[in-house]
Amino acid sequence: MKKLYLLRHAKSDYPAGVDDHERPLNTRGRNDSLKMGKYLKENNILPQKIISSDAKRTTETINNIIKSAAIDIKAEFTSGLYLATPGEMLKQIAKTSEDIESLMVVSHNPGTEQLAKILTRSGTPEAISLIKLKYPTCGLTILTINAESWEKIEPACAFMEDFIVPKII
Repeated sequence: MKKLYLLRHAKSDYPAGVDDHERPLNTRGRNDSLKMGKYLKENNILPQKIISSDAKRTTETINNIIKSAAIDIKAEFTSGLYLATPGEMLKQIAKTSEDIESLMVVSHNPGTEQLAKILTRSGTPEAISLIKLKYPTCGLTILTINAESWEKIEPACAFMEDFIVPKII
């Protein structure tokens, strides 16, 4: 069994003349990412590995979370997760070593939301209800994956344990 954390980046700003890839977090995004880090620490949610899109808003999101949660690992940044489709995300996940039991993926919508829904076979009623409403910025899906390795993840192989959004933590 594997644990997969799918995190959508926190709320970003839209400064004039700034390329999409370089858009930073806005004030709410910075606050939400720090709040999410605190939540992860308080609830002992500590992934063994973190991979993230290399966009500025995703790197700022995960760096704030790592700082706030006092996670003692560094995220790995890749262009392969920038605006990735669920299939592209699965390719990045499949590169993860079999000995890693828990992985956090930080990316963008709609890919993050779509992947969470594709992988989910069942889940807690509250998590299923929440994710059906909206996948807001800094939303985190916690999935237990019924697979021996990251390469063998397939649709409907996961149980959605929780869906956490900054508004309710």
